[in-house]
Amino acid sequence: FRMTVRRAANGALVVETSLSVTPGQDAYDLSIEATGVTAGESLLVTVVALQGGTVLFQSQPIPVTAQASSSSQAPQPVNVPLTYSGPGAEATEISVGPEAILLGPGGSGSFGVSVRNADGSEVPGVPVSWTTESSGVAGIDAQGTVSGVSTGRTRVTATIPTGLSASGWVYVLAGEGAYVKGG
Repeated sequence: FRMTVRRAANGALVVETSLSVTPGQDAYDLSIEATGVTAGESLLVTVVALQGGTVLFQSQPIPVTAQASSSSQAPQPVNVPLTYSGPGAEATEISVGPEAILLGPGGSGSFGVSVRNADGSEVPGVPVSWTTESSGVAGIDAQGTVSGVSTGRTRVTATIPTGLSASGWVYVLAGEGAYVKGG
């Protein structure tokens, strides 16, 4: 994250800093020490989430009140809503292929994902998170590689930061198997 703190009164820069976090958490503690700030002073904080040099999320300026570090009061958490602005922010469609994968227990296969804008052009570099409805049937990693665990079926879903998602199916069968597609 990159955090910028400015005085609310005149917009003067107080501090700009980078903070490293473990991705995927629901909440982060982004508390920092700011010198030259008076307890009770009104500040504006802007947070930008980066992946390498690519801006993924950013906030509007959030008003906060400075608190003395020697205060016995616990700091009041501030909710900072982040808006996704990275690759695929304007995407209108996501699709997963193939529609289904048939595996044996211990077998593996791969799903791909396509993200498109309103004009139909594909958007590269969009972060995708993968989930499976039943990890007891099949697991899926961050690259879309699925692994059969035990007999059954499960839906896997690819989701991009804007909330668009698409799904495919994994069928895990024990023993010899054959199927006919399309009839």
